[in-house]
Amino acid sequence: MFCVLLVEEGKRRRGGATFRKPKIKRVNCGDFGYEIISVRAKRNRLNYDKICAAIKGRPTIKQVDINITDNGLIHLFDATRYRQHIEINTILSILAKASEYKRIISIAFVDLDCRFCGCLEPLMNISREVYIITSEIEQYNEYANEYFSLFGIAPIVTNGADIQSKCSVIFSPEGKGILPLDKVVFAPKNECYHIDDDCISTINGCPEKIDKIEFAGVLFELCNVERLGNIKGDYMKRNGVKEDIKSIVERICLDII
Repeated sequence: MFCVLLVEEGKRRRGGATFRKPKIKRVNCGDFGYEIISVRAKRNRLNYDKICAAIKGRPTIKQVDINITDNGLIHLFDATRYRQHIEINTILSILAKASEYKRIISIAFVDLDCRFCGCLEPLMNISREVYIITSEIEQYNEYANEYFSLFGIAPIVTNGADIQSKCSVIFSPEGKGILPLDKVVFAPKNECYHIDDDCISTINGCPEKIDKIEFAGVLFELCNVERLGNIKGDYMKRNGVKEDIKSIVERICLDII
C-alpha cells in the first residue's frame, strides 16, 4: 500500500495556526488500495513527526506544490522510470504513424550508455534506416548482429553525432548528446518534444493536486495495474507549447519528403 500526502493551510486561532493529527482516509480500488494522509501546515512548515507516524515508511506521492525532498523520513515514490516509459510509448507511436505514409524515416537513436536497448526492435520495425549513437559500441553491435541474424537487417552503430545530419528524427530518451534543434528532436528537454503531467488523460481516482504520471506510475509499478503500462501522451510539448500528435506526425513527414 502507498500513501498520498495532501496539505491544507492551518486555520488561524489565538496563538496562531496549530498542527493537528493527520486525517487518514482509506481508498479501496478493487485489488489494491491506498491511504490519503491529509495534514495541516503551520506557517508553511510541516510536522514531520506526525506525518511519518501516519505514513509508517510506506512509498508516498505528494501534492505537487509541496516542497518535500526524499529525506529518509518520507520515502517519495520516484516516477522517473515510468515517465520515461510513457514518453517512449508516445514517441514510438508517433514514429509508427509517420511510417504509415510509406516514406523512409531515418532515425538517430541516442543511447550513450546502452540503457534503452529495448527500443531497438520497435525502431527497426518502424524504419530500416536506424542509426544508434552510443559510447557502448561493442555491446550495441552484439544486439545489431543478433537482430541481423534473425531479420536480415540491422541498425548502424556509431559513436559519432555527425550522423544526425542525415536523419529526419533524433530520439534521445535521456536528453543526452549534442541534439541539433533544426531537426525533429524527441528528448526530455524544454526545446525538444517531450511530455509532462498535462500531456496524459485523467487517471481514474487520481486526487486533485497530485501529479497524474506519479499516480499512474505508483499504480503500475507497485500495484501491478498492467493496463497503465500502455499509456501514451495525448500531445507533446516543445518550448512550452502544446502540439498534438497529428501535427508532429505531419512535421516529420514534411521533413522527409
